[in-house]
Amino acid sequence: MAAKFNAIVIHPDDNVATVTEAVPDGGSIYAPGLALTARGEIPALHKVAIRRIAQGDPVFKYGQFIGAASVDIESGQWVHLHNFQAEGK
Repeated sequence: MAAKFNAIVIHPDDNVATVTEAVPDGGSIYAPGLALTARGEIPALHKVAIRRIAQGDPVFKYGQFIGAASVDIESGQWVHLHNFQAEGK
């Protein structure tokens, strides 16, 4: 049986996905060509790192620069105000 997709990745340059439903710590995150394990709870419609993002590195969503990592972010971690500085903030 195929896995149910619960994340959206739009552009090949994206380093975050958007989850379509809440994902518990240790839960699975799937999108076409992507399978991750959540490192902590991720609320519905929030961003998750799909690969490691080093502190200061740009964050791309939908092929667009949206800000930078304020700390190192590991694959599978929630990307939000605690580890991300949005562009213009």
